[in-house]
Amino acid sequence: MLVDFFAANVSFRGSTTRYVCTVHLLNKENSGWVAFGLVAVAASIALAAYGRHGIEDTMLQNRWSIAMEYLRDMGFGILVLSLMRSAWLRPEFVPWPERMVGVGTLFFSGVLMLESLSPNVAEQSLLRFAPPLGGMLLIISWLWFLLAFVQSQRPE
Repeated sequence: MLVDFFAANVSFRGSTTRYVCTVHLLNKENSGWVAFGLVAVAASIALAAYGRHGIEDTMLQNRWSIAMEYLRDMGFGILVLSLMRSAWLRPEFVPWPERMVGVGTLFFSGVLMLESLSPNVAEQSLLRFAPPLGGMLLIISWLWFLLAFVQSQRPE
């Protein structure tokens, strides 16, 4: 069970000697996104080492490296989104941005990894459209989260 310490709301109630602190538990989906982010970061480290030592072609190594950068960065990004969601967003905001980052990362990094291992597979199928679609999903998800964050900061 994960505890969300960022949502601890310390406030003064009449006297400066008495503090009230509430601790929110992360919901199941949010905990899943935290796990996904951590696995993505760990996998990017291991897979980057494989790409560096297991792929000989320089161009394919570069493609693999880009896939690992995005996998790592979006893994950290999902961690940040999950923590920000539990700290600042109202519960009614559905975690669509996190979902889109997850799918976008799989489309973008996953297909780049596949192209690095078997270059002709993606070029000759509809998979060639997955990296641009994944990139678009990543852009939209971050902007969507920004919008949700800005809306949550407005007074009710």
